[in-house]
Amino acid sequence: MTCLPVRKQIGDTEFDAAAALSYKFMDELGVRIKGKATKPHSGMFKDNYAAGIGLFGEVAGIKYTGDFAMDFSAKDKNYIGVGTVETSFGDLKLDAKVAFQEEKYSVTDALVYKEDYRLGVEGGLGTKFGPVSLNARAYYEGLPHTDDSKKGIVAFKADASAEFDLFVPLTLSGEVMGAQTNDADAEMKMRAFAKLAFAQNNDDGLRYGLSAAYEHNGWGVSSPNWKKAGDYGVNDNATFAANVGYGVDLSGAKLDLDYKATFVLPIIKDGQDERDYGLTHNVDLAYAFTENVKLTLGGTVKQTIPRDKDTGTLTNQFGYKAGLTVSF
Repeated sequence: MTCLPVRKQIGDTEFDAAAALSYKFMDELGVRIKGKATKPHSGMFKDNYAAGIGLFGEVAGIKYTGDFAMDFSAKDKNYIGVGTVETSFGDLKLDAKVAFQEEKYSVTDALVYKEDYRLGVEGGLGTKFGPVSLNARAYYEGLPHTDDSKKGIVAFKADASAEFDLFVPLTLSGEVMGAQTNDADAEMKMRAFAKLAFAQNNDDGLRYGLSAAYEHNGWGVSSPNWKKAGDYGVNDNATFAANVGYGVDLSGAKLDLDYKATFVLPIIKDGQDERDYGLTHNVDLAYAFTENVKLTLGGTVKQTIPRDKDTGTLTNQFGYKAGLTVSF
């Protein structure tokens, strides 16, 4: 049994504590129990707590999980149920997930639009034919809380990649996806991406690569979700990148130096305003004292290059990073 703090911030008057217990009776059946409670720094636990129970196992090559939890910070519409299955037939892998979440369950979110819907269904498959890999996923969210005029949303995505040698090792990859807007018009937003890349790692520690990519309706946010139509953008871009790096072992420690340049060429569609070019330089220096202790230093220069040199101005934006990671 493990007890782990989930959230604790300086200045908070309360913090969350969680515990989990898992026991496997046999391959076909296991059980797990989870709990979470909010506690002031002084005083007993409050009414803000949640508890859940779940089953897991594997039957006839099919792995399954089933979880049910209640959020006792609310008195009604406060539960969630999630079930998953996955299996494989040779190189073909299949999985499915069903989630039912009431609107007042607030510990975790299994749905994209939990304010509007209660039911989410997702499924996917993946396979490989020689050098070609294929993957596809589909998602549906529906069963509105109150507004029956909402018919639900549908999202999908599919990607493929192939690795082959044509004088040099090349990777060709692409993806297409779409998501339905959560409104009365139910418009489908689409995005597509294709990339051709070359990468080489030599035995002497030298590595280098080139890539060219085209993106249609690129993401409009920094942390996108393919199930949300609002995260899809309207801009097309062609991106070209080059990288070179070198790694060397120094008496058990490892030193890595890498440089990457990325040039973004905006593709202007009818009715759109002109956008400037973008060129980004990244330099990273990493020193691994041991396998588990690593120091990383880096610098970034983002350059905005005006399309019209007579009216625009070249600008530079500088960024720096430093970090020490320790793993156990």
